[in-house]
Amino acid sequence: DISLSTGVHNIELKVEDDQGNVSTDFTKIEIRELIWQDDFNNFNSDIWVPEEGNGCPELCGWGNQELQSYSSDNISISPISNETNNNALVIEARNEQQNGKAFTSGRVKTQGNLSVKYGLVETRIKAPYDLSTGLWPAFWLLGNNLSDVGWPQSGEIDMMEMGYRSQTLIDEGFDG
Repeated sequence: DISLSTGVHNIELKVEDDQGNVSTDFTKIEIRELIWQDDFNNFNSDIWVPEEGNGCPELCGWGNQELQSYSSDNISISPISNETNNNALVIEARNEQQNGKAFTSGRVKTQGNLSVKYGLVETRIKAPYDLSTGLWPAFWLLGNNLSDVGWPQSGEIDMMEMGYRSQTLIDEGFDG
């Protein structure tokens, strides 16, 4: 194992085979300072805030005609198999009635609790394999001024958003 401090490192890689042939290569690695991370050893409510309901009355369907109601009951922490001391935030969609919606799911935000102006934002997300039932998992970064100007004026960076409608696939020539 190699442990490098924050900063720029020039590394020489040298390989020698059984016949004495040597190959050398150089690489430059920049190690940035880690400013924050969450391995989800617990649900840190100082950072993560569950959203509840279906957006009504201000923004019914959250502006996207969403078919679910959000509930903190759909949010949990679970260990990641084969990764010691590393857990996952689990957001589960369920086929159950709530607030006049046929489905429930989970939704969390960090608004007012965590903000990144400069730096690298990285995430690992495991999404369901089969999205044909209408699931649409997403992870977005929204602007700090969301409360003042609303969406989309606040800006949005999609870290991950995936899903599709069966009809769209058929329209594009796939078997559905």
